Amino acid sequence: MIQSHAMRLAHLICCLASAAAVVKAAAIYPPVIHFDVADQRPLEAHQPYTDSRKPAPAPAHSASSWRPYPQDDRTCTANATHFTGRVPVTPEKRLFFWFVESRRDPLRDPTILWLNGGPAGSSMPGLFQEIGPCELLSNGTGFETSNRNWDGKGNSSSVTVVNPDSWANFANVLILDQPAGTGMSTAEGDSSPTTLAAASVDFSVFLSEFVARFPQYFDSGFYVAGESFGGRYVPRYVADIVSAQQQQQQRTQKEKRQGKIINNDEDDDDDSNAALPVKIDGIILVDAYIDGISRVLGYYEMFCTDEYQDRLRFNETACSSIAAATPRAEYLLNVCQETYEFQDCLAAVLYASANIEIYFQEVIETGKYSPYDLRLPCDLPNLSCIPPNEFYSETHLNRPEVQKLLGFDPPHRYRAVNMSLNFAWAGQPEMQIPTTRNVSWLLDEGDVRILVFNGDYDGVITTPGMFREFDNLPWSQNEVFRKQPKVGWRWVNADGESAKGGKIKGVPKLVAASVYDAGHMSPGDAKPAVASLVRSWIKQKGFFF
Repeated sequence: MIQSHAMRLAHLICCLASAAAVVKAAAIYPPVIHFDVADQRPLEAHQPYTDSRKPAPAPAHSASSWRPYPQDDRTCTANATHFTGRVPVTPEKRLFFWFVESRRDPLRDPTILWLNGGPAGSSMPGLFQEIGPCELLSNGTGFETSNRNWDGKGNSSSVTVVNPDSWANFANVLILDQPAGTGMSTAEGDSSPTTLAAASVDFSVFLSEFVARFPQYFDSGFYVAGESFGGRYVPRYVADIVSAQQQQQQRTQKEKRQGKIINNDEDDDDDSNAALPVKIDGIILVDAYIDGISRVLGYYEMFCTDEYQDRLRFNETACSSIAAATPRAEYLLNVCQETYEFQDCLAAVLYASANIEIYFQEVIETGKYSPYDLRLPCDLPNLSCIPPNEFYSETHLNRPEVQKLLGFDPPHRYRAVNMSLNFAWAGQPEMQIPTTRNVSWLLDEGDVRILVFNGDYDGVITTPGMFREFDNLPWSQNEVFRKQPKVGWRWVNADGESAKGGKIKGVPKLVAASVYDAGHMSPGDAKPAVASLVRSWIKQKGFFF
């Protein structure tokens, strides 16, 4: 029963579009390549990266054993410079990335790394459906388009169009498929990570390799964003990296006090302890699965009041039962977060599912509502109505000519979600363990800002559940944050008019917001509004309305 519940939960969260051993970066950074997209050839190199914290040598399997592949409109009509690559993180595993330079000023704008969820869901839907510089036409074939793109014989000159609301308007965007075995990332044999600890090591190695190769993109701020199960990935990965950086700094200070360091350029005998030489300024959590229970604790406000959405209302009997069960569910969640024991957390999940979530499941099984977007129907069993556009990337990325441009020869079978790997993660006890402690630590000890937002029509991760989760987050400024009122936030549309974006509350280090007219994939459902929210948060570096 335990395993089947975990697998059902993982399938529900799956493919949502979305300390260790870290890093060995190059001792002397190689010249950085900038691409001429039109000519598909490198231009002159930028100056080598300089930093007083000298990184350790790169692993032998990785140092310069991967190459970037410049891209053009054949793969993504971006209106920006963009390139892909496959970074070896071990001899058996390569992580695939798609990097897009900022359309504004790539050397002065920040960089945002994006992860979709799953677990084992590709981040390519995030590229093509949410925050990337281009959008797929139709279902990824481009056939149902205007004559400009279709020659009438089944041949499309382009299956993508420019996304005018991409996050590339104000930041460099780094899209990563991980863990290895997900999407375009590969893992030989059974080497795919199936725990956060193992995946975190690969993530850190990837980042160190990428920063060593392209350091110029990290001089103006660096942020890591995760959607859905990214609420597990991002807090853990970033906490591991920041912790390693702090430990390295402490070791260095101690050695200096003891007179063991003669000069800053002297090689360290233990390269395995080298940390990422770039500060992570903040994380962005999008419709994020963090503790797994708060989302359900928001059901009463979501489905029994008029505050958050107008599509689905539970009857009086269901609402009374939910209200009666919520205090016990809250107590069990507190026990889980206090002990971090599998059995305690599983007990909380099972109680909330049997006494609160069951009413939502019964409604979804009627086929009238999608759990990912209450504005849409769902006629598939077991809450498996993943929006179809999450899989459109499969059509495009499995084309042999596209794969060759991306650097795959022979081709690699791309899947928007690796269900075998998803089930392997689902069977792990840590699926029931929240990442709340990581979030709290990053706020109090990690000097990391956090933006979290949620689509109001998301039934999987509810907006009132999200607000409740961060109101109750244990950290030093909990009382101040909790007392902040939710107020309206606005954005300026293409006509120059101020439009309502949702509700927002926060303090300088933590901002939480709802997004109107959006479901679980809120950056794709409300592209201009969400882009405006993220851009303002990064720019203002503090609380804003």
